Amino acid sequence: WDRKEIEETTRRIAVAAIQYGMLSQDPQKQITFVMKDWLASEGDTGTYLIYAYARIQSILRQVKEIPEIAPEFNLLTTPQEAALLLSMGSFNEVVLKTGEQQKPSLLTRYLYEMARYFSRAYQECPILKAETEVLRQSRRMLFKTVGITLKQGLFLLGITPPERM
Repeated sequence: WDRKEIEETTRRIAVAAIQYGMLSQDPQKQITFVMKDWLASEGDTGTYLIYAYARIQSILRQVKEIPEIAPEFNLLTTPQEAALLLSMGSFNEVVLKTGEQQKPSLLTRYLYEMARYFSRAYQECPILKAETEVLRQSRRMLFKTVGITLKQGLFLLGITPPERM
């Protein structure tokens, strides 16, 4: 890593921690800023979300897309994969509700849950250990789509995740 990339990544982590920490709170309650809690890489934090995004990008760099092999989403049958698919299906609805209710915490909660679903799927359904190349490419596409959804949701919160951490 060069100095510029380190500084930019550090800035993005700090912005994600603060922005997410503020927007995930109930605006009717007093917000207590505890840097250690807001920077935690586990749990309901901006740092956790951008780490999940960066991990997805790392996976996509390791497992190259094979254009000749079309993903078959009917192969994604584990509970973890199903949870991810269902979660992504409600993104537009959550964004709409967030705007209508002017409650960004709805979006932060949704993104956190999706990142948790991804983490479980990553552990239980590793791409590299897929039984077939079609399943590997199907999981790759699933994770790629989760990454796109996470990035879009974070962007709506004013957060730009780094591509690697």
